[in-house]
Amino acid sequence: MGHRNDFTELHNIHDLLVDSRKGYSESSECAEDASTNELLASISSERVQLEAEVDTLLAKLDPAAEQRDGGTIKGHLHRTWMDLRDPLTKSGNANVPSECERGEEYLIMRYDEALKQDDLSVNTRTLANGQRTKVQTNLHRVKELRKQFEAIEK
Repeated sequence: MGHRNDFTELHNIHDLLVDSRKGYSESSECAEDASTNELLASISSERVQLEAEVDTLLAKLDPAAEQRDGGTIKGHLHRTWMDLRDPLTKSGNANVPSECERGEEYLIMRYDEALKQDDLSVNTRTLANGQRTKVQTNLHRVKELRKQFEAIEK
């Protein structure tokens, strides 16, 4: 049996993953630079895998629970992804890496908040730690992309 807090944290993480997947997917379609497009599409694809991991654990915790598929674009994450799309349409790719960094940092912060919960099950904690590591890797990738754009602008 899962803890109530596991469900809350897993559902919150799932919604954030759905929202970020959609943001990366939409942004990759607008990106003019091939390497930017490839990176955004890659992160979006990885989000599908992370969502599936959360869905699998939720199903194990409560086999009768309905599977979530929509996510909720709200609050800070909603603004983050809207900010990501707007610079693409206005200024090509120049602001994309910075906006990606903000989104990844927000997601990492959310994993950190979940991991601070004392009553998470081992399975939920393991999943959150593993996914946080993947998001941290993506953060490094988008920082490298930002550095490339900064070098071009100089």
